[in-house]
Amino acid sequence: MKEQEELALPSFWVLVARILARHWGKVLGSVLGLVVAMMIMRVGIWWTAFTALCVYIGYRLGKQVDDQKESFFAIIEKYLPPGGAR
Repeated sequence: MKEQEELALPSFWVLVARILARHWGKVLGSVLGLVVAMMIMRVGIWWTAFTALCVYIGYRLGKQVDDQKESFFAIIEKYLPPGGAR
């Protein structure tokens, strides 16, 4: 009985890996949808929208840095008032 379980376990993970490889976008979208729904139920629509906005801004800043269009500090200096902290 134990030998059958051990043989079935690797084939299960192989099946899961195949499903994930074939339907990666669907799985990711479903998980993100579930997380957003749980956040809305837990903290409300406005905090969820604010969190999504912050994630989007962080993604855009990180993408610009990754693409090496500008340095992180050059991007921040464009949006913050001149003079910095005193």
